Amino acid sequence: MSAKQWIGLAIVALAVAAAFVVPGVQPGSPEPEGPTRGCAGARSEPAAAATLCLLNAERARHGLRPLREDGRLARAARRHARDMAERGYFAHESPEGTGPHDRILRAGYRSPRLTGENLARGEAEAGAPSTIVDGWMHSPGHRENILRRGFEEIGIGIVVEDDEAFYATTFGAQ
Repeated sequence: MSAKQWIGLAIVALAVAAAFVVPGVQPGSPEPEGPTRGCAGARSEPAAAATLCLLNAERARHGLRPLREDGRLARAARRHARDMAERGYFAHESPEGTGPHDRILRAGYRSPRLTGENLARGEAEAGAPSTIVDGWMHSPGHRENILRRGFEEIGIGIVVEDDEAFYATTFGAQ
């Protein structure tokens, strides 16, 4: 998949936040793109463990500490991914105007000094973690969140609805 196929949308929510949509892959298309970096399941079904492995591999390649999973950030991410899938929208702000920082606070993540969010949506094989993370690394806003020194923790929410994967990744530091 070429860089031209990635559609980016960047907004600011204390930290740079961005979103993109991965075009659908037709049956018989080649395997999803993106390096696996030795992460199990990176080119298969959408999975938080493979996504975290890939994100931390990118951070390691750039001399950064790995992100630690946080249950509160994961709760905020899962809720947003589910909300987007169920209500048919794709944005950092809900239809009511709730943004990433507010969702993170509502999930119990108290007194953060820094928060951010990456979103992605991919149909069929384009929803594989390797394709999603590769797209984020080729998008300046997503890349900035992934490689931000200040981020220490992460929550990953993935919902698959009608063969389309909705990813919400929340970043934080307390």
